[in-house]
Amino acid sequence: MPKVIVKKIHAVARWRWIGSSLDTVCVICNNALENTCTTCVRSGDGCAPAFGKCGHHFHLHCMEKWMGQNKLTCPCCRAEWCYKT
Repeated sequence: MPKVIVKKIHAVARWRWIGSSLDTVCVICNNALENTCTTCVRSGDGCAPAFGKCGHHFHLHCMEKWMGQNKLTCPCCRAEWCYKT
C-alpha cells in the first residue's frame, strides 16, 4: 500500500462532536451557557438561562431573539416552546 504524505492542508470549515456538549452550550449563539450570550458580551450585563419544558435550555436573550424571528418552537426539537417554571 503506498504512503500518502500531506504537504499542506487548507481547512475550510470547523466541526465538533455533538453529544454531552449540548447540555453546556447554547445552540443559538454557540457560547457556553456559563458564559454570557453575544448580546450580553456587548452590553456587559449578565445572562440568565432559559429552561424549556422540553428539557432544552439556552441563554435567555438568545431565546427571546429566536422567538421574535421564528415560530414559538424550541430550536433543538421544534416542540412548542414553554418556559419551565
